[in-house]
Amino acid sequence: MQRSKEEIIDYFQEFIFGFIYHDIERCIEVQANYAVALALLSYTEYIGGLISGNLGEKKESENNFNRALKHFPHKYQGINKTLKAQYVGKNGKLKTDTGIYKLFRCGMVHEYFIKGLGTIINNPDGQAAAHRIGIDVMEVKMWPTGLTEKLIILYTNEYFRDFRLAVNNIYKKLIIDSDVKLLDGFNKSLDRINARKIL
Repeated sequence: MQRSKEEIIDYFQEFIFGFIYHDIERCIEVQANYAVALALLSYTEYIGGLISGNLGEKKESENNFNRALKHFPHKYQGINKTLKAQYVGKNGKLKTDTGIYKLFRCGMVHEYFIKGLGTIINNPDGQAAAHRIGIDVMEVKMWPTGLTEKLIILYTNEYFRDFRLAVNNIYKKLIIDSDVKLLDGFNKSLDRINARKIL
């Protein structure tokens, strides 16, 4: 079903600019670091699914996440390609995962923690540092060994700022540019989720 610009605007106003932004802002204020990080990562996947036409489709989560990430500032693409962590799999062999989706989103959803040495940093006043993006890697000296290890960091304020930039980019393409591919994906996703019924 083709939706009018007014219907798309109403959807964004209520669910994205309304509920999603409000929830993130409140979590940042009360320093619910892990809750805000998990929500932001899940909402990134949701936004990607919304425009891909695959919202709610099984085995599309990573594709949807990466689809949204393309609308984030360009530096995320580089980090997404180079971010790697090694760990022991269930068979006892070393495994390597790559990318923001696998290390951050899957790590937090399925294991509560980022896969690899990592942390989440939240500034409760809501101010993002202009010079950094929401996900970064730094080298730190570990105590008590003094050995240098890589630490991956999710800065909630910066990620939220960049998430809003991505949403605004998508919103502009839907409303102002009338991007046919994004509009088609948006309509397919809403048709799918609106057709669900509890039996």
